[in-house]
Amino acid sequence: MKKSEEELSIKMLNNEFKRVFAQPLGIRETALRLRECIDGIDDDFTEVDNFKLSFEAGEVIALITFEAPFDDEKMPEYKQKSVIFEEKIRDENLSFLKLNILDSYNVCNPSSGFIVWNEYADTNGIKLLQTIQDWKAKYENMDVIIFQYEE
Repeated sequence: MKKSEEELSIKMLNNEFKRVFAQPLGIRETALRLRECIDGIDDDFTEVDNFKLSFEAGEVIALITFEAPFDDEKMPEYKQKSVIFEEKIRDENLSFLKLNILDSYNVCNPSSGFIVWNEYADTNGIKLLQTIQDWKAKYENMDVIIFQYEE
């Protein structure tokens, strides 16, 4: 490793340390910030792992589905709407897992679904719930199930 690369990486680590510990945080927030630091480093940490941690922490989570059309000609438009909705989730800075939901009545056309949660929970899922209410007003065929892990 070249000296300039060493200095750059140490500087980056110092900046990250300052960002994480610059303000007093609770244990949960500190754990989230530390996980942020390693997210880009650890290739084994996936969005599924992220979901598992948030789920076990008791975050409010939503399963959002859009029923697929039976008509094959409408599938390209349906898939495009799914991509647009995915962008809406990203715009709200929410975490999500994309799902294909198989239906025994519509085997050839799986429905689109998303497990959505707010990794950086503010007030017990209120932001997520408000966002879902806004989406429900805009999307006619949207089904939502909201749940929370209980030990």
